[in-house]
Amino acid sequence: MPSLVRATCALVLFASLPLAQAQTVESLEVASCDAFVAVDDLTVYRGALYFQAQFLDTPGQLYRYSAAGGVERVDGIGPDDPVEDPADLVVYDDALYFRAEGADAGRELYRYTPEDGVSLAADVQAGGQGASPEELTVTDGALYFRARREGVGEELFRFTEADGATLAVDIVPGPTGGGPTDLVAYDGALYFAAGGQGDGRELYRYTDADGLVLAADVWPGPGSSLPYGLTVVGGALYFRADDGTTGPEPYRFTPHDGASLLADLNPDRGSNPGRFIGYDGDVILTASPTGSFSTAALYRSEPGGATTRLDLEGIEEETATPIGLVVFDGALYLSLSAGDLGRELVRYTSDGAVEIFDVVPGMGGLAPQRFQVYDGALYFRGDDQASGGLDLYRFVPAATSVEAPRPFASGLSAPRPNPTAARATLDLTAPVGERVRVTVVDVLGREVAVAFDGVVPASAEVAVDLSAQPSGLYVVRVQGERVSGARVLTVAR
Repeated sequence: MPSLVRATCALVLFASLPLAQAQTVESLEVASCDAFVAVDDLTVYRGALYFQAQFLDTPGQLYRYSAAGGVERVDGIGPDDPVEDPADLVVYDDALYFRAEGADAGRELYRYTPEDGVSLAADVQAGGQGASPEELTVTDGALYFRARREGVGEELFRFTEADGATLAVDIVPGPTGGGPTDLVAYDGALYFAAGGQGDGRELYRYTDADGLVLAADVWPGPGSSLPYGLTVVGGALYFRADDGTTGPEPYRFTPHDGASLLADLNPDRGSNPGRFIGYDGDVILTASPTGSFSTAALYRSEPGGATTRLDLEGIEEETATPIGLVVFDGALYLSLSAGDLGRELVRYTSDGAVEIFDVVPGMGGLAPQRFQVYDGALYFRGDDQASGGLDLYRFVPAATSVEAPRPFASGLSAPRPNPTAARATLDLTAPVGERVRVTVVDVLGREVAVAFDGVVPASAEVAVDLSAQPSGLYVVRVQGERVSGARVLTVAR
């Protein structure tokens, strides 16, 4: 049986707290938690998993997770720090680069290393307005991104440690710019969609040597084919485009052959393909048999062969709407709507076998997204429909799972009253005779109170007194040998 573990709950947002232990629910092990978390931009850097997370109404912060160090908040990004809301994380030149909001520079390009901490890498739009660099992409020894600068609009910029940030190309001269999107490194060049001069929005190629080149004019003339979802698979570039006749359909591009229609999956109005990934020598893509953006199915395209719809046994294909495709442990994992089970994690193998992990029973489902493979496991964000937010989960296949003692399925009840002006009570349940500690921490991870520290009787009622603390959010946590959990408590006066 595979093991599915919530790698972090709301506790991830407090630098002093370790990775929460878990309680087992069928194939799911979930830490007891009751808070809102938004998790995004999962990126592997120097042997650790970095990600952006947000707790309730606090600004986004940068965290890292490793088996050795647990969960840690990266200093210098978050509440009371000069930099906040990191996004678009990418590794370049042995450093972690990202877009973030600075107190003086605005939304600009920042850099982080464990040795040097957080620093402003480039102030593209000087004066505190912020250039909002997006789609950070590494190719040909440089970091490319889309950013806005006064006088040129949204254009393609290039960054190196030696030269800093420079305008790579002014695609459309003037104050609006060419608005490059879907940046991807392919065949030693940078490919992207952009609005050209008289060619509409088409597929472009850029290198330092050749400059800007129109790679493919799928809809010839002033029409716009609107390339989207650029993905490199097996030496070719795949994307969605509209030639003005078939509607939005999947296309394949190579420098030698140019752009060609992969398949006309919905002759009436286009299939609106959204994602592409290589698996078992083929291209797997999501597309709509009806042309609607709200419904999609899975298709397999064989090299030089036909593109056919996959039969997902036990799943209503018309409403499956698969997203978040990732290849891991020899299988294709994805998130899709599985009827009455809701949106859950699904594993598909090349022999046609389909396995659904019903993590959150009911119509809601876990809704897994933002997949990232790290240290022999699959990490992603999900919503357990109980804690009120998006947490970080870890999936370990059965073949590589390490059986560990199951923690005692107990912990803290919800605090009452909540919110409170000063005091609250929680029920504590743990194995009789086990020593546990119940503490309270603030949003910066500082311990502000110890509510219980001793041996647990059959049951215990724990009183929390925060009359000396300011209004705000606090986390009450319990830690013992076989029990672990946390609850959020709001103090409002």
